[in-house]
Amino acid sequence: MTSEDLYCIGKPDWKPSAPEVKPESKAVTLGEAAHLQIVPADFVLNPEAKQSLAAFAYDANGNKIGPVEVEWSLAGVRPPEGLPPAPPAAPGTPAPTPPPPLNGKLSNEKGIDTVLEISKSPPPAQFGRVVAKAGKLTAETRVRVSPILPYAPNFANIPEKRTPGGWINCQGKFEMVTVDGKKILKKLAVNPSPLVARANAFITMPDLTEYTIQADMMGTKVRDDLPDMGVVANRYSFMLTGKTKSLRLISWDALPRVDKTISYPWEPNVWYTFKLSFEKATGTEGTIRGKIWPRDKPEPAEWTLEFKDPVANLEGSAGIYGYAAGILENQPGTEIFYDNVKVLPNKK
Repeated sequence: MTSEDLYCIGKPDWKPSAPEVKPESKAVTLGEAAHLQIVPADFVLNPEAKQSLAAFAYDANGNKIGPVEVEWSLAGVRPPEGLPPAPPAAPGTPAPTPPPPLNGKLSNEKGIDTVLEISKSPPPAQFGRVVAKAGKLTAETRVRVSPILPYAPNFANIPEKRTPGGWINCQGKFEMVTVDGKKILKKLAVNPSPLVARANAFITMPDLTEYTIQADMMGTKVRDDLPDMGVVANRYSFMLTGKTKSLRLISWDALPRVDKTISYPWEPNVWYTFKLSFEKATGTEGTIRGKIWPRDKPEPAEWTLEFKDPVANLEGSAGIYGYAAGILENQPGTEIFYDNVKVLPNKK
């Protein structure tokens, strides 16, 4: 294929045929178990859902021995790899709270398989692991519990330096802090890497549709820089930009097929409420609507920006967005704070 044409290369009289089947090699001699595997290796569930799990053993050469009896248990999430070590705690401050074990129930605590059941009781969203042990061998599978709607996490129940359970792309980019005696979520502003300074934190399953996300946000100013911040629904982003002081409703920033932008002279250190809602129409059509207002003012009746999309994103996870601008070496950039996040199903 060139930039102008597509060419087919081959013999004109060629006909398809089945490949030659090689004779089966002689049986492999299996060694002792050297590795455990849990199937599936990771998965995502909603509360009240179930997932079957099975354990298999392999020898040192990677040959599958078969199902193996193990001891099953639940554990908390592991911290992400590759992050710099946390600074030592100040004298007199409590030690960081370790992640709690996964809140669920196993049908068997010993055997070749088990079933994990997630209860509907709190927490509504969480991370964790299912661990299998057989002698000196250990295996684990990662579990994400995604919330069902309506969902409004209570930030007061989340320890500082941690992130809301079940949210992805959050570790190392956001963390809980206490400001004026209240716990809120903060976008970290110390790593200038574009993959860290700019981030979407996704909250729900990716197949969600016809819902509304609402959140309060406040950005700070550093030198002449302001952050970008907003919410995400159905793969549409509704955000305030700091460089141009504008309000945008877009579908994809790299190639914005949908791009509604207006001037919006917002101010730092002021809380704003964002609200973004998607509604299906007929066929591939849908309408995305967003509104914003200072948090201490009444909610406006009219939507600030609205777009009827003929080829709409019919599904997509709810999320929050933040870009910490102005990060320099040993100099933090602009911070963003989030509060009162909630995701609600649209009223029929």
